[in-house]
Amino acid sequence: QLVRSNRLGAGELRRVVVLHELTHFIEKSKGYEEYKAAVLEAAYAGGEDYRAQMLERDREDIREEYSRHGVTLSESELDAELVAAATETVIGGDEVFFEQLIESGKRSFVKRVYMKLRTFLNRQKAKKASPEAREHYDAIQKAHDLMEQALRKSAKLTGNETGSDPTT
Repeated sequence: QLVRSNRLGAGELRRVVVLHELTHFIEKSKGYEEYKAAVLEAAYAGGEDYRAQMLERDREDIREEYSRHGVTLSESELDAELVAAATETVIGGDEVFFEQLIESGKRSFVKRVYMKLRTFLNRQKAKKASPEAREHYDAIQKAHDLMEQALRKSAKLTGNETGSDPTT
């Protein structure tokens, strides 16, 4: 519900934070560079000059925000923050973005992230007693479910149906 929320306020803030942190969660994954390219392309659609200008503007905004808090980001940390911010923008509560990644040949990456989320969610089930923990869990579960839907759809489209789980 938090991932799909379009309302401003606490729900929107939680949704943004969860998407942002999910992006950091996958930074060390194989295929992250392809994800990075795809999400930046989706977030900064337009001509090459426009894209470069908007990327630089957002890089500077991120750099200034961290600087106000006494933090100096390295170029790789700045890139990671830019990708996380782009993820907040791009993933709008449906599986379309994941379907586009799959269609562009990134099915194995989506599958790996899906499996990491599944493992994480299984570990967190016992820890969701508080309402806040439940909301964070639900947001991550939603992202997991969106990836699963996209993986299942791609398996049907490619004729990969063998009677087994198409996410495997």
